[in-house]
Amino acid sequence: MTTPILEMANHPSSQIRQRAILEFASLNFEEQQNFFAELIQSPYKDLREGVLDVLSADVLQSNESWLNVIAKHFPENPTTTTLLSIGLLSLLARFENVPDSQCLRFAEQCLRSDNADLQYQAIVFLELQNDSNPTYIEALSPLLEAGDEEVRIIAIQAIARLAPPWGA
Repeated sequence: MTTPILEMANHPSSQIRQRAILEFASLNFEEQQNFFAELIQSPYKDLREGVLDVLSADVLQSNESWLNVIAKHFPENPTTTTLLSIGLLSLLARFENVPDSQCLRFAEQCLRSDNADLQYQAIVFLELQNDSNPTYIEALSPLLEAGDEEVRIIAIQAIARLAPPWGA
């Protein structure tokens, strides 16, 4: 059963999708938690970005349940649901401190994908969290050859911060 907000979100008209974003913004946090995962994997970039704008750091950090709700949506294979994975990482990066190792492991898994956007979101989140897990350190070396220049730059910064023996 499709709800009105999802019908508007999947509409080809950008004006109607804008109404879906406004409707999403007017929901209480529990209702937003029911819809956000489906909305951030929309094929429409304006909708994804609008939902991410609504779910600001202040909104997410104002209710501690958000971190658990986000984690419940981690796919087994992030590359099969790239838009969802990118959106989840974008949301995780809005938390100052993510003590949940499940979140860090998910990001490390995303880092090992071949998708540049997924790698970028993962490394940004992991660096914001000052990750120093050996799995993360091992994943940095191949990123020095990543196709995305920004991923390479952040990988160099991470290697400088972590100073692994091979990093010189």
